Amino acid sequence: MSIRSIFLLFFKFVKKGANPLVDFKTFEARKAAMDEENEEQEPEDVGDLPENSETIAEILNLENFSLSDEELYEYMASEFGAIEKIDDESEKYAYGGRAFELSIVAARMAENWRLITQRYSAQQIDELRKIIIKSATNLADYFLKIGDKKQLAFIYEFLNDDAVSIEKDEPFLYETLVRAGLELQDYDSTYALVSVIDKKSEFLSQEMAESIADVIKSEGYRAWLAKQ
Repeated sequence: MSIRSIFLLFFKFVKKGANPLVDFKTFEARKAAMDEENEEQEPEDVGDLPENSETIAEILNLENFSLSDEELYEYMASEFGAIEKIDDESEKYAYGGRAFELSIVAARMAENWRLITQRYSAQQIDELRKIIIKSATNLADYFLKIGDKKQLAFIYEFLNDDAVSIEKDEPFLYETLVRAGLELQDYDSTYALVSVIDKKSEFLSQEMAESIADVIKSEGYRAWLAKQ
């Protein structure tokens, strides 16, 4: 199941007031039926809509929003700043809280990135991309800390998208991805990421470079590399 399909399904559950993250077994049970429904009615390719025909908020079907594109951008920037100031991590990252709601909006934006590039300036696009990656990374770090593998798995798949570029993204993202991948025992994906990161050592902090070196020295990594 593709990352796009997972998030389409995720948002449909959230819209109905359900929380698929805390009941993964239920999520899996409903997935087949939802896939069949999606096949019967494919979502519209919002990237092909005429420019300015609707606001981004309307096209992304964001609940509680009836904003212009500029207002939605201002919301993202101000909300992320406000969330970063919250000291209590349990409050900051609680299900249904501000960080959780922001992550839903951010993921919908990432899912329709071509549309974002058509509507916003280069500076706004760069800022939105940082917000999306940083907010998701912060959530992943928190789920790692509290040992919540169910929620970590969803965030991990979102962050580990092939479109992510190590030249542009902040190194902390890759440290989080490696730690999350090892925690989830997703070794193939993690080792593939490590092999890429190792070639981009100029972007890494000393601490992260040492962490990557430890992975490369591991028996598991050497065995994976031998199969490539």
